[in-house]
Amino acid sequence: MKIIRHVENLPKRVCGSVITIGNFDGLHLGHQNILDEVSNYSEVFKLKSILVTFQPYPEEFFSKDKEKVFKINNLRDKYTLIAQKGIEEFVCLQFNQKFANMSAYDFIENILVKKLKAKIIIIGDDFKFGYRREGCFQLLKKLESRYHYKTYAQDSYLINNERVSSTAIRKQLIDGDLSQASSFLGRNFFITGTVVHGNKLGRTIGFPTANIATKNTNYPLRGVFIVMVELLNNTKLYGVANIGNRPTIDGKKIVLEVHILNFGSDIYGKRLRVRFLKKLRNEMKFETMNDLKQQINIDMNQAKNYIKNK
Repeated sequence: MKIIRHVENLPKRVCGSVITIGNFDGLHLGHQNILDEVSNYSEVFKLKSILVTFQPYPEEFFSKDKEKVFKINNLRDKYTLIAQKGIEEFVCLQFNQKFANMSAYDFIENILVKKLKAKIIIIGDDFKFGYRREGCFQLLKKLESRYHYKTYAQDSYLINNERVSSTAIRKQLIDGDLSQASSFLGRNFFITGTVVHGNKLGRTIGFPTANIATKNTNYPLRGVFIVMVELLNNTKLYGVANIGNRPTIDGKKIVLEVHILNFGSDIYGKRLRVRFLKKLRNEMKFETMNDLKQQINIDMNQAKNYIKNK
């Protein structure tokens, strides 16, 4: 599966497609349900399966304070998750002012029908598109006979009568409710990134950390967490992670750093995935570095007890 940035770059072999459209932030259980349907229709009718998404997200584009627009996944992680579902073409369209001004009718005719050659369109029951969000399932259904495609809407995915959505998951992560977020995602929330050099403050107090550089710093969670760290060689280790601006040293930038338990290898430049298992506490500002060290010892003991009883 390749990332296609312009619909003109679609392979010529696409002569008919099953399409789904949306942000798919987090690729939660509701999204996965839609992708399963896309794959099923694709297999039955021998059509290309295509997912259409946007970068930046429309909400991010229109926001006056983009730092407050949280994402569950960056584009690379979203791509990886979608590829695992068997989708054949990943179309990521740049959302700009021209795109924002495009009417829903133009999007259907010029993008879905003429460019992507839609034969079947499957969307979530709440999906909106086009200028001022005028496009919806009803409009797609209305234009079926004109453009010779079929449209299907997937009902909301419910867990204990609560609708699974990216918005709900972001709130759960902000609130530190990792258990509920995991149940909605169908997996533990994770962040993937590359280990880079930091200020090496952790090693001076006996807790060296791996500083993780990622392309998405708008994490929907803050604080100290028990985590599982996965290296690319499938090694899985436990640790304690901090996401925040490190108030004790008057940090300004949001940083993800992980102390990996019982580990001392050099992993600078390596990519790893950090899965968040349990929130221990919020970030705190300590009067002295010794106070910080004492609290980290408490965090480590809690983590070890959690891991032992898991």
